[in-house]
Order: sequence, then C-alpha cells, then structure tokens
Amino acid sequence: RKKIVSKTQRDRISKILIIVGILMIMCPIMIRVGNSIITARKISTFQKDVNEKPKEDKNDDTTIDDSLFDENTDTSEKGIAILKPDKSSKGDLKELYQKMKMYNLELNTKGQDVVDAFSYQDESVDLTEYGFKQNVIGVINIPKLKVKLPIYLGATTANMKKGAVHLTTTSLPLGEINSNVVIAAHRGMVRNKMFRHLDKLEEGDRVIITTMWDTLEYKVCKKEIIEPTDSSKILIQKGKDMVTLITCHPFRVNTHRYVVYCERV
Repeated sequence: RKKIVSKTQRDRISKILIIVGILMIMCPIMIRVGNSIITARKISTFQKDVNEKPKEDKNDDTTIDDSLFDENTDTSEKGIAILKPDKSSKGDLKELYQKMKMYNLELNTKGQDVVDAFSYQDESVDLTEYGFKQNVIGVINIPKLKVKLPIYLGATTANMKKGAVHLTTTSLPLGEINSNVVIAAHRGMVRNKMFRHLDKLEEGDRVIITTMWDTLEYKVCKKEIIEPTDSSKILIQKGKDMVTLITCHPFRVNTHRYVVYCERV
C-alpha cells in the first residue's frame, strides 16, 4: 500500500514538473506574441491619426515659411531647437512639415550636437500638440528581419521599451538630400527582438520608413562597430539622403554600438 501511494505522488510531481516546463517554454513566446499585438496597435493608431487628417493638410508644400519657425521655437539647454506648433493654428500637417524642414535646415547650417543614442532623451517635436495620440513620427520596416516598429521621438527609457526611437539632433525623416535620420532600438529584450539581428543585414537589403507624407525606401550600404561616444560616425554626410540604424553590441554585453548605414533608393 505504501508503494502504491508513493508511486501516485511521483506521478503527480512528474505531471507538475511537465506543466512547469511547458509554461517556462511558452511564457517568452506568449510575451512576444502579446507585445507584437501591442506594437501592431501602436502602428495602427499612427496610421489612423494620419488618415483622419484633412487631405489639404497632407500636401507636401516644400516652401519654408520662416516666420512659423522663428516665432514658435523653444531651445533646450543644449541649444537644440524644440519645435512648437503655432498657438493660433490647428497644428496641421502642412505646418508640421514646414517646421521639420526648418529643423533639418538648422542641423545643416548650425551643426549637430550628437551624443550616444541611448543617453539623449529630448524630443525634437511634440506630436501630441499636432493632434496625434502618441509621439510616433513614422514606422520602420526591415523586410529581411521581419521587423516592423513605430518610431518614437526621443530615446527615453519608456519609448525604447515600446519600439524604435529617433535620435534628437539628427535629421527628421523627410527624404531630403543632406540628411541622416538616426534610429536606435534595443536588441536584448525578451518581449521584443527589435534590432537583435541587425548584424544579419547585408549590403543591398531594404529598409523602409513610412511617415505622415511618404514611404521612403533605403538600401544598406555599409556596416560598422563603433564606440558609444563616437558621434562623428552618425553625422549628416553632404549630398546624401541616409538612414542610420544603431543598437548595442555585442549582444547582452553592450560595450559598443553596431551601426548600419543606408542610402535612399
């Protein structure tokens, strides 16, 4: 009788261990699936906000109205322009487009104060003041890696948990010559791989940026490992329309930065 009871207990323990093992295997997968759903909703919210804007607000008026920029621009402690909407306007996309162009122009004429992507948290634009529910400037799509992420403004801890981030003091994504849009993301998170496999990209692979106005396609042209403080490697390159992707390196060690340079097709 004692042997029968002992065998029953062993069977129960075995079943419990099997269930625990299955849960341990499934938990990371479930977390990633849940995060994928949340990411898809963030992207959908961005697209919905853009679609709800009046059509006349989406016209790409490339003429820069200097007065819009000069009268409604704040400056951070580091001397970086922070764009603010005109209080008398409705914060439409036409005004936002002009201000972003002026921001890029200032980076070209006055120079860039670039630091490590993961230490700079200022936002270049507050999109919520332009009628957007979240501070997402666009969506990055890397087909080879099956990565599609919203691009948040400012490398804050909160933003980097949610998706990719635009590095302040680098060009805003307008598809212009003399611009370099630097986008950073984590690679070691359990819930989302993000830029984990950035090193698998090869020359010619596509990187697609969708903004409020355009779908901009770039191709990988170069890869490099740099020091975190080597900001000279991610500056604007004269005559080029670029997107630069950056993440920590090596994986889970994070002493350096892995950089992928892309040029506009």
